[in-house]
Amino acid sequence: MAVAEENKKSFQVGAMHIEIYADRASMGFAAASAAADVMKQLATTSDLVTGIFATGASQLDTLDPLTRMPGLPWEKIRGFHLDEYVGLPLDHIASFRGYLRKNLTNKVTMKEFNEIDGTAPDPNEVCREYSEKLRRSDPQFCLLGIGENGHIAFNDPAVADFNDPLDVKVVELDGTCKRQQVAEA
Repeated sequence: MAVAEENKKSFQVGAMHIEIYADRASMGFAAASAAADVMKQLATTSDLVTGIFATGASQLDTLDPLTRMPGLPWEKIRGFHLDEYVGLPLDHIASFRGYLRKNLTNKVTMKEFNEIDGTAPDPNEVCREYSEKLRRSDPQFCLLGIGENGHIAFNDPAVADFNDPLDVKVVELDGTCKRQQVAEA
């Protein structure tokens, strides 16, 4: 399925190019195509390409076509999982690890995939270790969405601090974010 140019609107805001699509499927396919192009380009100059993968309703429309596209260099991709709930078992319907296994890693064979274990006894230690691994890996791309309240991952607008010295940490979700999470489960 190719995205027809008449199904999108494009404009520029500063250095940012914005595209608006008529429906989620078109948006997801366009995002998957862009991600595929980036993955292929990065793989031409490196045997290891690191990417971060998010979850959420919008990501389904991206991950589905992305995992079906032929010729992608999955064997060179080291993946990271963006966020997870503390204390939620892997088999819970809202588990982001479970979501990514079902919609990504069970469909393609990556060189490596790193998950956040939300059931570990010390969530802060998991955050420290994951942060160190992310920094060493120097991710080149990230697939993510923006939540209904403007959150990116579990960084709610009211508490997001881009100068925070911690790259990965345990946070308390605001009410809007919690309601969105429940509605998507």
